[in-house]
Amino acid sequence: MIESTKSELIFINSKGEFLVNDKIGDIVDLIKAKDLSVRLLSNGYLLAEMNI
Repeated sequence: MIESTKSELIFINSKGEFLVNDKIGDIVDLIKAKDLSVRLLSNGYLLAEMNI
């Protein structure tokens, strides 16, 4: 699907929190490998818990 897109930017906004997906790093790496920018939308709840 990424190969057929003409997008320059991919937004990831999931049902729930993307940070609990153990594959999020792989997903972001795949998008960046296609020379696309990626933005992640989060409510930040888990970032506070992780002390980031």
